[in-house]
Amino acid sequence: MKQFKEALKLLKDSDEFKEWKEKNPETYLSYAMYIVEDEDDNWKIGYYHKEHDKVTSFDVGDKIKVEPEDKVLKEKDKTVGKIDAGKVKHDISDAVTTAVNLQEEEYATEAPKKIIAILQTLGGEQVWNITFFTQSFNTLNFKIRSESLRVIDKKLQPLFKMDQKGMADLAEKLQKK
Repeated sequence: MKQFKEALKLLKDSDEFKEWKEKNPETYLSYAMYIVEDEDDNWKIGYYHKEHDKVTSFDVGDKIKVEPEDKVLKEKDKTVGKIDAGKVKHDISDAVTTAVNLQEEEYATEAPKKIIAILQTLGGEQVWNITFFTQSFNTLNFKIRSESLRVIDKKLQPLFKMDQKGMADLAEKLQKK
């Protein structure tokens, strides 16, 4: 697994990024995402443009690919937090190990199928936001500080929320089959 700081260095050293950054000096690092156990070992690293309220993402793998500027997923009046790479004292491998250990200790019945890790700033805290998609169709989410590995939030919830009518309709359809 490629570490965040290694991926960020590859990005910043690339001609593609240097050329893009020269044209977009007012942007800042806003997120880094990695899908654990993905065969490609690619990172997606995003830079936010406040004036446009959009983000440009870079696929960082064997090659650097610049994606077109896109909308940001955020609440309307919220600002997109800046990532300070110098404050990442614990890289992705440490954060994922912490999350996996917690999953095994506290949520042993929630076996992960896929793990996604996002480095971002939420509520003024720079965190590894780690989400497990489990075999039982739940999401298990851990927010872990990138400086200290302190877990500041953990939550288990259904992947799909269905009201009672939806559940009854689904049960009826399944009975007909």
